[in-house]
Amino acid sequence: MNFKRIGLLPIAVAIGLLCATAVWAQGVQSQKAAPVMELKKALPEPMQKHQQQTVIPGQCTTADKIMVVGINGLTLNPAQPKAGEAVVVSLTIQNLCNVPLANIGWQIASTPDNTILLSGVKASVAAKEIFTVTAPWTAVSGRGGFDGRVDPANALKESADDRKNNVKTASVTVPMVVVMAPTQPRRVTERLNYDKAKNAGARFAHNLEGVTACSRIGQIRPDSSAAIHFEAICALSGGKANPEAFKDFTLKNGWKVAGVTVNDEGALRGSSGWRWIVEPRVGSDNPGMQMHVWAEPVARLVAAVFVHIEGPEGTCPYEEKKGPC
Repeated sequence: MNFKRIGLLPIAVAIGLLCATAVWAQGVQSQKAAPVMELKKALPEPMQKHQQQTVIPGQCTTADKIMVVGINGLTLNPAQPKAGEAVVVSLTIQNLCNVPLANIGWQIASTPDNTILLSGVKASVAAKEIFTVTAPWTAVSGRGGFDGRVDPANALKESADDRKNNVKTASVTVPMVVVMAPTQPRRVTERLNYDKAKNAGARFAHNLEGVTACSRIGQIRPDSSAAIHFEAICALSGGKANPEAFKDFTLKNGWKVAGVTVNDEGALRGSSGWRWIVEPRVGSDNPGMQMHVWAEPVARLVAAVFVHIEGPEGTCPYEEKKGPC
């Protein structure tokens, strides 16, 4: 029985030694880990976040990713257009990232009606690239403006502050075009002159009707104050004629027939008279006329025909020329 007790003693001693060794090892590990934990606690908060952030290659890391460039981001050419003039509206955009961007939308609109002049999508924009897009516009008189935007749908997920430079506006005032009616010269009226018209090519004809001893009937006698002045004087026999005046002649430089006056002294002796065959038409540039006159034996007829014409003051009705005759 004493022998068995003596045999268990070495086993108990061995177990005790193993427990002591385990406790010692755990203490050593605790002493080594403590300085690492204390180092992490000692680091500033931002540095701890930087160590934990994972950067994905090819991804833009800036908050402000794209913008419409400076004061010249939205321009007009010509800068001061006239009403009806074709204008090119230019919008200049820059990628602020160090990596390319894809499918960047843009639009140019007129204000205040907010009509989109043109919009589009640029499939690829290189890192830091600056590019320009344009839209056509026809200038209209009055005050107006333009609104240019990049990434209007905010596909890049920028904050409100970062999107402030995604918009640029411009204003323009187009003067009203006042079309002044050309100044018309004052119109004046005068009598058509026999001699001047004849010198310009007008033809006159007696045109006796049949064989008659009264050859003077209807004969045109030029008169300084009348276009034509004809007499029908038949002492022994009667007669007829169809005199023509201003044949194959037209008024020049905008002159027109304004009217015709016949001063008839009447039949002084016997029976005589006249009637129109062709009367000058008022408003026409053709003063040509023809009359039928007759007189019985011993009759006498005297008449003066005046053609009144109207045209621009300071111009010549007889010749194609500038200025008066």
